[in-house]
Amino acid sequence: MKAMQTLEIAQTSEPERWTVEVTASDGLTYKINIMQPDNKNWQSGEIKTDASANDFRNAVRVYFTHKSDARCWVDVTRKTLDAAGAETAVTADIVKYVYTVSLQKRIVGTSSDKMSIAKVKTKATITLNMPESGVVGTNKSGAPLAGKFMISCTDPVSGLKVKTGEMDYNTSAVSIKEAINAAIPFLVDNVEVIQSYKYTHDQNGKIFHIVFRDIHSNPAQCTLESGTVVPMTGQESADTEPVPTLKFLATTPRAYG
Repeated sequence: MKAMQTLEIAQTSEPERWTVEVTASDGLTYKINIMQPDNKNWQSGEIKTDASANDFRNAVRVYFTHKSDARCWVDVTRKTLDAAGAETAVTADIVKYVYTVSLQKRIVGTSSDKMSIAKVKTKATITLNMPESGVVGTNKSGAPLAGKFMISCTDPVSGLKVKTGEMDYNTSAVSIKEAINAAIPFLVDNVEVIQSYKYTHDQNGKIFHIVFRDIHSNPAQCTLESGTVVPMTGQESADTEPVPTLKFLATTPRAYG
């Protein structure tokens, strides 16, 4: 018989978001200037003032995947608003396009210190709102996960609880398995570890499955703990005395096979 348990480090945090607002669209083009970490200017491809969300993303994505320190993909949404500010799908009623760019990875600081609009042919009114602008729909990234964690497992027969050594937040499934084999005698060569892709990046959250093989009694119950030498850190609450929003989650082992 086999059994599987899921362990997760979750946190409450938001991705970096910035927006571009276009009014009086004429269907002509502009570009976006973005200051790189080395203080050199990067310029997007041409973007039509009524571009689709996908075309907008394709015009700016290279900066985020190859030039910025974030090194991640971005998601882009587009809203089409009428004169009253309500969303509309009627082309004749559209007076404003609002594009929201969201990074897929939590980062420290912002993806760029400076962004600006460079008109090519358009005469439309275009406003770029930076993550720290305070404009509705924009925000800086929540804190990324950092630090180290441990796995603690209890032997179902003896009740003995044993912990692994501390592991970096982004430790691979292979290395997690090696750490279990090295530290927990009643699980040596009896587990597999499978990485889950609920989170696009380990900076956002961490989740993996432990598969217990050749089980002849109740499987071990394992949990996650923050490191003691190097604690796990992440997004803090907005309370007057902020505390990390980290949650160390563990399902009950589920038998199968």
